[in-house]
Amino acid sequence: MEIAAQRARSFNLSNDEIERLQVIIKNHLRIHFFADRLEREKREPSRKAIYRFFRDSGEAGIDLILLGLADVRGTRAHSLTIETWNIYLDVARILLENYWERPQEAVAPPRLINGNELMKELGLKPGIMVGQLLESIRENQAAGKIGDREQALAFARDELTKGLNGEL
Repeated sequence: MEIAAQRARSFNLSNDEIERLQVIIKNHLRIHFFADRLEREKREPSRKAIYRFFRDSGEAGIDLILLGLADVRGTRAHSLTIETWNIYLDVARILLENYWERPQEAVAPPRLINGNELMKELGLKPGIMVGQLLESIRENQAAGKIGDREQALAFARDELTKGLNGEL
């Protein structure tokens, strides 16, 4: 990843372009993990996994999907079965459907609560825990487990209780 960034700098690419290259390199195997899991365990990517994929890849998510398809065709050209290819296409379809058709559900759910509200409601001080709670709320919101502000607060209270008991 750093070698690619150095080469990109030597070509005078912008910081945004270099960052996108780094994101693509860092996440390029994820579609293969999704496909392997679907093939071996018959488990499609969960809503939480889809959320994390697009959270981590941002605008490069579509690039990664297309790169994954090209990669499997290029690396398994002579041994790629139609069954495996269809599994990759299913993974691509699932990810793209969520990105284009359900972005507010699985890709970028709207915030139900912000950090200031969370601190006020739960009596917290500013810190990393607030950010961790907010991210955990969004992940569970994307997974369909949290649907409104009250559920978000109840979830955060529960997470704090677990944390006090050594589980956070």
